[in-house]
Amino acid sequence: MSLTPGDYILTCWNSTINPSELKHSHVAFQTHKLIKALRPRLTSGEIIIPSRDRKTTRKGIELCVMAEASKLLPSTQMLKTLLIEEPAKLALDYKNFQLQDDSLTVKLDAVALANIADLNKPIDADLTEADFEVLEKSASEFKGFHAGDTWASSVPKEKMSQPFMLMRNTLDKLRNAEGDDLKREMQGILNGMKVVSETPKTSWQTILGIISGIVAVGGYIKAIPGVWAGVKVCLEFVAGVCASLTVAGVIAAFAIVIAVLGTIFGLLYVLFKDARNVLLVVNDTSSDVKPIKQDIYSGEIKLGTNYLPRGKPSRPWVWAGWYVWDRMTGFYGTTVGVVFQNSGTDVAIGLDCPNTAGGGRNAVSLQVGSDAAGAQSQARGCADKSREVGFPGAKCTARIADSWGNVNWACMVFSGH
Repeated sequence: MSLTPGDYILTCWNSTINPSELKHSHVAFQTHKLIKALRPRLTSGEIIIPSRDRKTTRKGIELCVMAEASKLLPSTQMLKTLLIEEPAKLALDYKNFQLQDDSLTVKLDAVALANIADLNKPIDADLTEADFEVLEKSASEFKGFHAGDTWASSVPKEKMSQPFMLMRNTLDKLRNAEGDDLKREMQGILNGMKVVSETPKTSWQTILGIISGIVAVGGYIKAIPGVWAGVKVCLEFVAGVCASLTVAGVIAAFAIVIAVLGTIFGLLYVLFKDARNVLLVVNDTSSDVKPIKQDIYSGEIKLGTNYLPRGKPSRPWVWAGWYVWDRMTGFYGTTVGVVFQNSGTDVAIGLDCPNTAGGGRNAVSLQVGSDAAGAQSQARGCADKSREVGFPGAKCTARIADSWGNVNWACMVFSGH
């Protein structure tokens, strides 16, 4: 059933009769069984996913249902009946579901609905409880990706970020955006991450992230072993992963992205900091994109993503990552050259964000090759706002939002193969 733009309400339900012993993998598995049974019985376009929140008193199944605001009352009445019938049919250990008091209203436009529709599919695997034990174990053991030696030696571990999934509908907007539109699109993604980090329920985090065009736990999903490595990314999978990270008692994977960004991107800090290069790199190719080295003429790195995994044209999302450099000392702003490798080809980007008081202009340079120093030198000597280079089977484009301003907003997209 197709959904129309407008207001949607997210409500949550939880079981109140639960086993005395809490086993998270058992909860997750029975949640999956219940969702699988409920999905075909939701007739008004409702979306149902797993949920957890910060209240430790809730020991059983939690579900989140998203419904059009105009259909909330009949949807709620229907769910009251279904949540009696289906747990009984399945002989679940979790029963007597109640509607929670808190809810969340979101306004969805056509792009947000397209993002949700692209991921609103059932899990395409026959999962067992043992599979959910693997998921719980991997959540507690997740340490992130490993960077290449040269890159790792130049970026402190605490400033390493994880890649995230960027929905193709949002990528299309980025490709076509220029000037202030590009700045707004990049800030929209960042704001989405910030909202996700501040939201108490994992289901709401999932929906709000996808509305903003991101799957922030993508870096963690990439690392899950076993049958999960072959499961297609969908709403239930993402929400289940968020829930597993929460109940495992570890920092959610998106927090690895959020922790540094939250410090850097406070509104006033962005407005008054005098020089910053902010680079969003997107990998829309079938080969990994890896940062190899950087050459900083002025400034210091605040955030860097280890690598961007390869993608597939059939997927509704691609991999993306953030890179941020700030002015450190001295009168000049921040200038950096970074070399990325894709399918055996090195591509060097240069970014220049001089102090506005000095009258300089923001600029970007782009060239095939591994000369990071040459890239930053070229950026200091030019006033280019966009560049494109081609290499066998692919191309790379780079654009900045504005020649002026204390933040040089830049987007770099690898396409092809």
